[in-house]
Amino acid sequence: MNSKLLYFLATALIIISCGTTEVMETMPPSPEEGPPAFPYVFMGDASVDDKPIREGTIILAKFGKSKSKAVATLSGRYMNVLVAPYSLKEAELLAKEKAVITFHLQSSSGNTVESKETFIMKKLDSPEIVTMDLHFNSYPQ
Repeated sequence: MNSKLLYFLATALIIISCGTTEVMETMPPSPEEGPPAFPYVFMGDASVDDKPIREGTIILAKFGKSKSKAVATLSGRYMNVLVAPYSLKEAELLAKEKAVITFHLQSSSGNTVESKETFIMKKLDSPEIVTMDLHFNSYPQ
């Protein structure tokens, strides 16, 4: 009897911990669009006014109507800026349109400054790691 109760409680805890609204918000709008597309993973050095970026500065990427999750810089570098269309269908559309990925610093108030560098999206057959240094003219206000 106790083992069944323990099993039930453990299963319920796992289900509750996995069921967050964040997961639901990032799922494709409909199953007809197919599985998620393979991502780009960006990393590299970052500088503002030719000086290494301050630690903890927020960087994110924008593409199409989407944006990546924000990441904080560490020791003058940014890592794991993940850019992935919701579905293979969206990836194909963005590739045909030669969608541009732009990179931004973001302040705590939500203001952004765009980097000098951009990247053209293409449809990927596997995940791709891109090492790219980013240069910004200033920090956002």
